[in-house]
Parts: sequence; structure tokens; C-alpha cells
Amino acid sequence: MRDLNSYSIDMTEYELRSWLMRHQSTFDFFESYHEGGYYSWSFFTMRYSLFLDLIRFVEHITKPSFLEEIFEEKDNSEETLIKKILSIEKTLLKHNHTYLIWVWKNEEQYNFYTNTAFIRGGIFDQFAKLWAWFKPRHLDLLKKYFALTPLETEEFCTELKHESSTDTIHTLSFHLDVRKKARSNGEYIPMGLWSEDQPIPFWKDDVDETKKA
Repeated sequence: MRDLNSYSIDMTEYELRSWLMRHQSTFDFFESYHEGGYYSWSFFTMRYSLFLDLIRFVEHITKPSFLEEIFEEKDNSEETLIKKILSIEKTLLKHNHTYLIWVWKNEEQYNFYTNTAFIRGGIFDQFAKLWAWFKPRHLDLLKKYFALTPLETEEFCTELKHESSTDTIHTLSFHLDVRKKARSNGEYIPMGLWSEDQPIPFWKDDVDETKKA
């Protein structure tokens, strides 16, 4: 049992993969017996699932073909930039990692933070490079096309029907969609609605849980 918790709180991609491989058979066994009453193993299975989901997500978003498309600089128009930002957002939404948009520092290098460890090296360094490119560009576009007033933002974030989806308010796709729907209804949403005092929960670029590598 002790060996199952033998990973480092600061580990590399190689160390993470080794830990996953070493304990895969144990995880597969307990995953097959959800109703078996093995509650003392639930913490291990949840942790293993978290790491497995994380590494699959980072593998997906750091595919060489995807990174090559993002870092291509032949066309520097805003239209192309928006398409790239939306492509990254789409991947975050698909893999349920939208929260990363507001929880990560805008720095060139940092560790990938999970609830239990900092991870670096390999594909995680590639992700850090991607995020250093993404975050400032995304924030600039979000500020430009932000489509809610401070009051509307507060109402959206406090309504119970949006309780599980407030992360989406940090996405560019959300605000572009709001503007598109308004235009289709003959309504006009002015630019310049972003405010540094926007009452968005947890919105800050400097969180204690993220540290520079």
C-alpha cells in the first residue's frame, strides 16, 4: 500500500509514466470491482485516474502537428489568431480542463500543477511553451471581445443554472457566441466592456497553487 503513494510531489513526465505503468494492474483490478466495497482504495483509484487523464490530455494538446499549426507565423492576422485560440479552447473544453484558463500563471516556464503534484519535463515542458504563447494572446482577445457588463457577469456567475459552468465565462468562444447571437437578434453589444474589476470568481493570474519552475 505504501508503494502506491511512492511518487514524488515534484516529478518528471518519465517518473509519472513509470508510476502509472507500475500500478496499472492494481488500478485495473479495483476499477473492475466498483461494487466490491473496496472503499479504502478509492483515494488511490481517483488519484490514478487524475494522472491518467492528465497525461492523455497533455499528449493530445502537444501533438507535433497541432503545435506546428499553432506556432505557424505565416499569417499573423487577428482572424487567424482567433482560430488558433479557439482551437486550443476547444481542446480544453473537450477534455474538461477549461479551468486552466484562469488558474495558470502567465509565465514562460512553470510546473504543471495537479491536486497532488507538480509535473515537468517532456510533454509538460511542451505544454508550458504552448501556454506561454496562449495565455497573453487569449487574455488580450478576451478583454477586447468581452460581451457582458459587470452586472451581467455577476448575475451569470451567481445564477444556480450556471453554477457548474462559470469556467466558460473565461473563454473567448463564449463571448464571441454571445455577440453572434446578439447580432442575429438585431441587438448591438458595444466593445470595451472589459473591466479590471470584473467580478469573475477566481480570476487572477497569480495563484498560490501554481509556482514557477
